[in-house]
Amino acid sequence: MLLESTQVYSDRGPYLNPSDHPYEQYDDEDEDDEEDDFDAIKCDKTQEPSYIDQAWAVARVVIGMGIMALAVFFMASAASADETAILTVAYEASSQSFEGQVAVASVIKARMERSGKSAKETVLKPYQFSCWNPKTHQPAQKRKLSQKEIETARQAWKAARPGLYTHYCRHDCHPKWAKTAKRSKRIGDHVFYQL
Repeated sequence: MLLESTQVYSDRGPYLNPSDHPYEQYDDEDEDDEEDDFDAIKCDKTQEPSYIDQAWAVARVVIGMGIMALAVFFMASAASADETAILTVAYEASSQSFEGQVAVASVIKARMERSGKSAKETVLKPYQFSCWNPKTHQPAQKRKLSQKEIETARQAWKAARPGLYTHYCRHDCHPKWAKTAKRSKRIGDHVFYQL
């Protein structure tokens, strides 16, 4: 009778000692797993960033925005400088062929390369291009350019490369400096010179 009272029954049969029951056994491995889980939880816990980390993150954003602003500024400055040169090509050669406009733009770029100055500085140098010459009896800059003229001049400016020729004038003009030219070439109404 005593034996029966201490037996534990299960679907796998009777066990004399409750500690022998498969579901009652103490598993050391389970305890280790729980400790590992606890350690993992401690390791995964995200720490709050320090004030220094937060300040550095903000500083990086501010520095990045500053660099972007400077880039936009310099790009805008370069674009405005090019716009002055494009207007010069349009004023000086809008009545000429595309080849003639490219040739004028090439003169500007050749002078830029020689002097190391920007497009705007080159074309606005006193008495160099008649459209900006204050002594011209009817300055070309007073004439309103059409959008088509400006766009054609823009394409000519993009296509132009610094060439051999550094000066030009109308074919019916005979400036003193043309006498010392090394070579010349006529394109449309303009004669281009290498000085």
